[in-house]
Amino acid sequence: MGNSNDKSDGWANRDSFLGLETKYGTIRAGRISNQMNANMDIVDAWEYNNEALGLGKFTRTDARYVGIAYDSPEWAGFNFNLLYSPRDNVNLGDRPSEYTAGIGTGEKYSLGLNYQNSGWFAKYGFDYLKNSAIKTDDDGTTDLKDGQVHRVEGGYDANNWFVGVGYQYTKNTTSYYRGLSEKSLGGIGDHNVTDDNQGQEAALTVGYHFGNIFPKISYAHGWDVKINGDKEKNTKYDQVVLGADYDFSKRTTANVQAGWLREGNGEGLGKDKTTAFGVGLKHTF
Repeated sequence: MGNSNDKSDGWANRDSFLGLETKYGTIRAGRISNQMNANMDIVDAWEYNNEALGLGKFTRTDARYVGIAYDSPEWAGFNFNLLYSPRDNVNLGDRPSEYTAGIGTGEKYSLGLNYQNSGWFAKYGFDYLKNSAIKTDDDGTTDLKDGQVHRVEGGYDANNWFVGVGYQYTKNTTSYYRGLSEKSLGGIGDHNVTDDNQGQEAALTVGYHFGNIFPKISYAHGWDVKINGDKEKNTKYDQVVLGADYDFSKRTTANVQAGWLREGNGEGLGKDKTTAFGVGLKHTF
C-alpha cells in the first residue's frame, strides 16, 4: 500500500540512481529515498492530493537525498539499509555561501530496519540531519542544532485483515505545526534550517477485504509541539479518514474517501478545521 502524495525532489517524483547488485547486497548512488519514503508508507493506505484525505502530515518526513546507499539481502524476513548524503551534495558545494548564511554543513544519514513474517511486519526508520535547526537562547544568542527523525510502524496484513500502527518523533526538522514550518530561516541547496522544535505523533489504520472491496479507516494525532524547549499550547492536530477501495482488476482500483482534519494555530489563535471528500481511479502500468 502507499499514497500518491509522493515527495518531489526537484528532479522527478521517483528515485534516480546507478547501482550494483550482488549476493551480499546492493550499492546505489544517486537521488535515493530514505527509509521512510522507500518502505514506511504502509499506515498511510490512501490515494490523495488533499491533505485532509490522507496521512500526509504523518508521512511528511519521507524524503530523497543525493548520496550513496547500501541495501542488505534478506535473512529470515529481516533486512536493513543505510544512506549517506555528504555535505557537498546537500549544500551544492557552495561552502562560502553556507558560512555566510550561517547554516553550517548539512550532511544527512539514514537507517532502515525491516522485518516481515506470516503477515506480520515491523519497520523502523531513522534520519540524522546535521545543522537542521537554530535554537534561540534566552539571551538572544543562537546555536545550530542537529535534527532527528524516528519512525516506527508495525501491524498485520493477511487473512483479509489489515492493521497498521505508527509512531513518529521529530526533532529540529519539518513539523506538522504550520506556524513553525512557515518560519523557515532559509537554506542553500537541499539544506533548510528551521527553528528548534520537537514533536510526537501517532497513526492507526484498520481495514478488511470483502472480496474486491476494501473499506478502511485511519486516525492520526499529533501532540503539542515544543519550540526552543517550551511546549506551545494549541499546536496539536487530530485527523480521521474513512473510505474504501474497489479493485476492478489487479492493476485498476477505484477509491472513495472522506477526511476530517483539525489543527491548532498556536496559543490564542484558534483551530483550523477541514472536511474533504474525494473519488479517484488508479491504473498501474
